[in-house]
Amino acid sequence: MNSPVWYHGANGDNIIQIIREGKMRPNNGQIFYSSSGYSGCFAMGADLKRRACYVIQVRCQIPNDVRVENRSTNVPGTKVVLTSSPITVEVLELYIRAAKATTVSIVKGRSAIEKYFSTLSH
Repeated sequence: MNSPVWYHGANGDNIIQIIREGKMRPNNGQIFYSSSGYSGCFAMGADLKRRACYVIQVRCQIPNDVRVENRSTNVPGTKVVLTSSPITVEVLELYIRAAKATTVSIVKGRSAIEKYFSTLSH
């Protein structure tokens, strides 16, 4: 089992689901990550409902029999996990760039991230 720490852009609803399930589900047999940091992932984490862009830092549990490819994309350090099964992950940090903001806020730890999203829905 390989346990890399990578970054993934997603909207708030998807992040909440990932935290609750502790898993990331493939789309068409692929899950995309960046190994080079969060900054290139914000475009994939656009959330119109919350007027922000989100990226999560996750510790992935990649089984030895699952293939991981390096891909050349607009996101530096793109890694693609090729699998038909969900990958177990632990969400470590949340990176937030509010609409029109130039700075990034960081929320660390599962409970703090859950609290952040719960305060937005009230």
